[in-house]
Amino acid sequence: MILERVEIENFRAIEALTLPLDPRLTVLHGANGHGKTSVLAAIAAGLSDIPWLLPGVSGIDFRMTDRRGRRPPRITMRAMDGKTEHKIMWFRETSARRIERAYIDEAFWKMREVRDMTVPQKLSLKDFMTLMIEDDEEGREPIDLPIVVFYDTDRAAIHPDLGREDAGAPFPRYAALEGAFSPRTDFIEFFRWFYHMENGELREQKRRRSFEHQSKTLRAARRAIAAVVSGVTEPRIGADPPRFLVSLTANAEEARELDLDQLSGGYRMALSLAGDLARRMAQGNPHLEDPLESEAIVLIDEVDLH
Repeated sequence: MILERVEIENFRAIEALTLPLDPRLTVLHGANGHGKTSVLAAIAAGLSDIPWLLPGVSGIDFRMTDRRGRRPPRITMRAMDGKTEHKIMWFRETSARRIERAYIDEAFWKMREVRDMTVPQKLSLKDFMTLMIEDDEEGREPIDLPIVVFYDTDRAAIHPDLGREDAGAPFPRYAALEGAFSPRTDFIEFFRWFYHMENGELREQKRRRSFEHQSKTLRAARRAIAAVVSGVTEPRIGADPPRFLVSLTANAEEARELDLDQLSGGYRMALSLAGDLARRMAQGNPHLEDPLESEAIVLIDEVDLH
C-alpha cells in the first residue's frame, strides 16, 4: 500500500491540512513546534484502522488531547496498492472507526465479480480487509498484508531476556501489525521472533544434515540489518546465556563478535529498527519469495535519532 495523500482536520494544532505524499519518500522538516510530529501522529491514527480490522490485533484511538476545539478530529486517507493500482480512500474521526466511505476502484470490483460475489458500487476498507481474511481462511492465493508502522521518539532498543523459547508458534500473520503504532514501544518482539525462528532454522538444518539451509524469513532480517547498519553482519543468538550477537567490522579491522549491549546507542537503534521492520514484513507476508518486497508505510519521527 502506498499512501498518496492525507487530509487532517481539527487535530492538535492543525485546523486543516492537505498533504500530498511522494510514493517513495517524504521528508518533513522545520523548527520545533511546527507540527511535524502532529502530522505523523495523525497519519498513524488514520492508518490504525488497518490493524483494527484484523482478528486479534489492535490499533490506536484518538486521545482527548488530539481534539482541537469543539469539533472532532478527522483524518482522510487516500492510498493505492502498488501492485494492482487499486485506489482506496477512507476516513476516521473521533474514536469511532468510521470507514463506510472507503472506496476502491473498478479493477478491484471486477476481481470480486470473478468470485461470483455481489458487488456494490462502492467498497470499503473493511470489505478489502475482509476479502484478505477470507482468502487466508479458504486457502486461496493470499492478498499481501499492508505493513504499517510508526517509529516514534519514545521507542528504545533494549536487550530482552531470551532465557527460554515460548512454546508453540506465537507469531501468526496478522500479529505483524500488533503494537505498530503504540507509544513507548520497544523492540522486544523482534528479538523474541528472531530467537524463535533461529531455533526452528537449526532444527531444520539438523533434519536436512546441512548447515547451508537458511530460513527465508531469517535471511530477510539478516539482509535488512546488514544493509542498514554498516559493518554489521551475522546477527545470531549466542548461548549461555542466550543473547543477541553480531559480527562488527570497522576501520579495516578483523570482525569482532559483540553483544547487542556492546554496540553504540545509534547502532542498537538502527539494527533494531531494520530488524523489526523486516520481521513485520516476513511475518505478515510469508508467501512472498522475498519478504523485503512487502509494501510498507513507515513513519519515522526524528529520523536522525534512529
